[in-house]
Amino acid sequence: MIHISNRSSYVLYVHLNICQEHNHDIFSYLIVRPSTPTIQGTSPGSTTIQGSEGMALMLTCTSNGGYPQQSVVWYRRGATITLLTNCSRLHRHDATNDLYDATHTCTFTPTSIDDGTTFFCQSSYMDKPSLVASSEIQLMLNRE
Repeated sequence: MIHISNRSSYVLYVHLNICQEHNHDIFSYLIVRPSTPTIQGTSPGSTTIQGSEGMALMLTCTSNGGYPQQSVVWYRRGATITLLTNCSRLHRHDATNDLYDATHTCTFTPTSIDDGTTFFCQSSYMDKPSLVASSEIQLMLNRE
């Protein structure tokens, strides 16, 4: 059961279907806005992550406390990072408050062209653009 004490943003959607035969159907569902995604391996307020050309780099992003289960995806210049290499998703359901946590991890090997590239992690619900939240990080390659 979701409680107001969860201190989340709640959105209630109602769909009213009125038939000409006087049958009325009302459908409603509740969405709990998840937290803004957090990027692991960065300090609070940091906007960069260090990497080395030719060495595998792991980007991990988590969005907590959504209902129903939210989608979390990494993007690079508008293209999903999953097209680049190895990505995995982990979803966890907290039965005590019926909320979901979602984590998306991608591993790739940066090249010199990736230096200065911005990556962003986006948490969203299909067909609900007003509930999209994202965090971004800029990759800075180590200079040798």
